[in-house]
Amino acid sequence: MEIKASSRTACVVTGAFLFLIAGSRFTHAQNQASQPTLEQELKETEAGFRKSDAAMNELYQKLLSTLPPNGQEQFKNAQRAWVKSRNHSAATEESTTESYVSTLAEHDVAIPDPRAADDLLVFRYLKRKTEDRIEELKNNYTPAEAENPPAKFEKIRDISPDEKFAMRISCSSEPEDPNNIDSSLITAVKLVSLPSKKAVMNLPQNYSGSAADLIWSQDSKWLAFSIYSGPRVSDTYVYHSSGDYFIQLETQELRVKVEGDVRNEYVNPVRWVKPGVLLLEQNDVFRGDGKDGNHKFTASFDEKTGKFGIISNKKVRSTVPH
Repeated sequence: MEIKASSRTACVVTGAFLFLIAGSRFTHAQNQASQPTLEQELKETEAGFRKSDAAMNELYQKLLSTLPPNGQEQFKNAQRAWVKSRNHSAATEESTTESYVSTLAEHDVAIPDPRAADDLLVFRYLKRKTEDRIEELKNNYTPAEAENPPAKFEKIRDISPDEKFAMRISCSSEPEDPNNIDSSLITAVKLVSLPSKKAVMNLPQNYSGSAADLIWSQDSKWLAFSIYSGPRVSDTYVYHSSGDYFIQLETQELRVKVEGDVRNEYVNPVRWVKPGVLLLEQNDVFRGDGKDGNHKFTASFDEKTGKFGIISNKKVRSTVPH
């Protein structure tokens, strides 16, 4: 009886083990089936880019029709330059040459055609840049006067050297100290033309809601500032004027590449050396020993590529608190 019972138990255990293996294989097969194929993801991503590109062109045409003849020509040139820069970057940007194969390999998917993987990354990049451009067009070119209620207090500061442009900070009430405005009172920050104070474009604000410090070139055609998108990182914004309009430039290359595990990184423009050439300071805080890496570097804008390139760099002591 004991032998029969043991045999029966062994059969049950063996059967359960085989069932677990079969179930595991079935679950694995389901997981594989739920993963989109490269062809499917490429098709969906390309369709998403085409949709975003069509939306951008529709918005562009709408905005173009609202501009005077001289403004239309400037806006056309600016949009053509942006499209050229986007397409050029899609072919050279590091993010479009990352390996998609490793992601698929983690799911035991057969290694795809590398060319198709490259195409997927390119369309991902094009879609992301086009969606960013749509937001830029909405913020920088859409008339902004009606977006906010009349301000109870306004502060004009950071006036350009030619006195044609300035930052306007609108507040819900009058601050105790107009030179140190409580960010909770700020309702809008805009670049305005002078003396009319007509809004030219919206300006981004720090994550705390405070306004940035604008740095103008001597010819008033170049504008730079740093925005803190969080407590651990800052983003550099650069604009170049095209008549009465300011075009946002690509600034991903405006940083010094450093080795190590970076915890915090702050890149701040210091001054324009000359039109198109910007001096910046970068402060990196590393994890572990907490040591800093500080650089002052100069970047020059290349009209052919539509990007900035670093032309000089040296280590310095930090002037950025952290």
